[in-house]
Amino acid sequence: MVSAEVDSRPAAWLEERVCLSLKVKATLFKNLLESEGSNRPLLEFLNNTDAAHIFFMEGPKELQCFDTPPMKATKKAIYFVKLHRTALTPDNMNEARTATAPRVLPTCCSACCRTASDD
Repeated sequence: MVSAEVDSRPAAWLEERVCLSLKVKATLFKNLLESEGSNRPLLEFLNNTDAAHIFFMEGPKELQCFDTPPMKATKKAIYFVKLHRTALTPDNMNEARTATAPRVLPTCCSACCRTASDD
């Protein structure tokens, strides 16, 4: 069962982009959304104004999400960055999101995860 904390339209938008980009089945995204603990970065990204980015990568048998880039990414990953610090709602989805093309993430440096407060 999908958490009551998640508005289904922003989650569905992310699901579509993640599944198409990483070429994974929608059931993997749904399993991630429903799994306690593993879905924390996803819930934070959707609902928390301070969560500015999220990373998705296909794991051995599941889809994984991270609030920081995975250190040893060997598969394609996709990440999303909020352009404005706000919770994602159906009303602000067109303004508050952007996605990159899928790619293998390089080893992270501190600059890639800077927040507005670091500027």
